[in-house]
Amino acid sequence: MLDAYMGEPRAQGPVIDPAAVTSEMFVIDVRPSEEYEAGHFPGAVSFPLAELEDRIEEIPGDAEVVVYCRGELCRLAREAAVLLRERGLDAEAMDEGIVEWRVSREVDLATA
Repeated sequence: MLDAYMGEPRAQGPVIDPAAVTSEMFVIDVRPSEEYEAGHFPGAVSFPLAELEDRIEEIPGDAEVVVYCRGELCRLAREAAVLLRERGLDAEAMDEGIVEWRVSREVDLATA
Protein backbone atom coordinates (compact mmCIF):
# COMPACT_ATOMS: atom_id res chain seq x y z
CA MET A 1 0.00 0.00 0.00
CA LEU A 2 2.83 2.38 0.84
CA ASP A 3 4.49 1.78 -2.52
CA ALA A 4 1.21 2.49 -4.29
CA TYR A 5 0.70 5.70 -2.28
CA MET A 6 4.23 7.03 -2.80
CA GLY A 7 4.39 5.77 -6.38
CA GLU A 8 1.37 7.82 -7.46
CA PRO A 9 2.46 9.74 -10.59
CA ARG A 10 1.81 13.13 -8.94
CA ALA A 11 4.34 12.18 -6.25
CA GLN A 12 7.25 11.09 -8.43
CA GLY A 13 10.44 12.92 -9.22
CA PRO A 14 13.89 13.72 -7.88
CA VAL A 15 14.51 14.13 -4.16
CA ILE A 16 17.33 15.80 -2.25
CA ASP A 17 18.83 15.08 1.16
CA PRO A 18 18.53 18.02 3.60
CA ALA A 19 22.31 17.96 4.10
CA ALA A 20 22.76 18.79 0.38
CA VAL A 21 20.66 21.97 0.59
CA THR A 22 22.70 25.16 0.25
CA SER A 23 21.96 28.78 1.04
CA GLU A 24 21.81 29.53 -2.70
CA MET A 25 18.74 27.30 -3.10
CA PHE A 26 15.19 28.65 -2.81
CA VAL A 27 13.61 26.49 -0.09
CA ILE A 28 9.81 26.31 0.12
CA ASP A 29 7.71 24.89 2.95
CA VAL A 30 4.40 23.74 1.43
CA ARG A 31 2.66 22.95 4.73
CA PRO A 32 -0.14 25.19 6.03
CA SER A 33 1.09 28.54 7.42
CA GLU A 34 0.34 27.58 11.03
CA GLU A 35 2.68 24.59 10.76
CA TYR A 36 5.41 26.74 9.19
CA GLU A 37 5.16 29.23 12.05
CA ALA A 38 5.59 26.43 14.60
CA GLY A 39 8.95 25.46 13.08
CA HIS A 40 10.57 25.35 9.65
CA PHE A 41 13.79 24.62 7.79
CA PRO A 42 16.23 27.54 8.19
CA GLY A 43 15.77 30.11 5.41
CA ALA A 44 12.62 28.49 4.07
CA VAL A 45 9.67 30.55 2.86
CA SER A 46 6.06 29.55 3.39
CA PHE A 47 4.08 28.81 0.23
CA PRO A 48 1.25 26.51 1.36
CA LEU A 49 0.47 24.00 -1.39
CA ALA A 50 -2.99 25.53 -1.92
CA GLU A 51 -1.31 28.89 -2.75
CA LEU A 52 1.70 27.62 -4.68
CA GLU A 53 0.36 27.92 -8.21
CA ASP A 54 -0.80 31.51 -7.58
CA ARG A 55 2.61 32.46 -6.16
CA ILE A 56 4.94 30.90 -8.72
CA GLU A 57 5.95 34.38 -9.95
CA GLU A 58 7.57 34.98 -6.55
CA ILE A 59 10.10 32.20 -7.20
CA PRO A 60 13.29 33.31 -8.97
CA GLY A 61 13.25 31.66 -12.39
CA ASP A 62 16.93 30.77 -12.28
CA ALA A 63 16.89 29.33 -8.76
CA GLU A 64 17.28 25.71 -7.80
CA VAL A 65 14.08 25.13 -5.83
CA VAL A 66 13.74 22.69 -2.94
CA VAL A 67 10.36 21.92 -1.37
CA TYR A 68 9.52 20.03 1.80
CA CYS A 69 6.54 19.16 3.97
CA ARG A 70 5.78 17.07 7.05
CA GLY A 71 7.98 14.06 6.39
CA GLU A 72 9.05 11.34 4.03
CA LEU A 73 5.54 9.85 3.94
CA CYS A 74 3.91 13.18 3.13
CA ARG A 75 3.38 13.69 -0.61
CA LEU A 76 2.81 17.46 -0.52
CA ALA A 77 6.45 18.31 -1.31
CA ARG A 78 6.68 15.77 -4.11
CA GLU A 79 3.45 17.02 -5.66
CA ALA A 80 4.67 20.62 -5.36
CA ALA A 81 7.97 19.74 -7.06
CA VAL A 82 6.08 18.10 -9.94
CA LEU A 83 3.92 21.22 -10.34
CA LEU A 84 6.96 23.51 -10.32
CA ARG A 85 8.83 21.37 -12.85
CA GLU A 86 5.74 21.43 -15.09
CA ARG A 87 6.01 25.25 -14.94
CA GLY A 88 9.65 25.15 -16.04
CA LEU A 89 11.40 25.50 -12.67
CA ASP A 90 14.28 23.35 -11.44
CA ALA A 91 12.56 21.81 -8.41
CA GLU A 92 13.06 18.77 -6.23
CA ALA A 93 11.58 17.56 -2.97
CA MET A 94 13.49 16.90 0.23
CA ASP A 95 13.42 13.26 1.18
CA GLU A 96 12.72 14.19 4.81
CA GLY A 97 10.60 16.74 6.62
CA ILE A 98 9.62 18.24 9.94
CA VAL A 99 8.77 14.90 11.57
CA GLU A 100 12.25 13.48 10.97
CA TRP A 101 13.98 16.72 11.97
CA ARG A 102 12.11 16.99 15.26
CA VAL A 103 13.09 13.41 16.12
CA SER A 104 16.71 13.53 14.97
CA ARG A 105 17.42 17.15 15.98
CA GLU A 106 19.87 17.27 13.04
CA VAL A 107 18.17 20.36 11.64
CA ASP A 108 17.86 23.43 13.86
CA LEU A 109 14.28 24.48 13.14
CA ALA A 110 13.52 28.17 12.96
CA THR A 111 10.25 29.68 14.17
CA ALA A 112 8.35 32.61 12.70
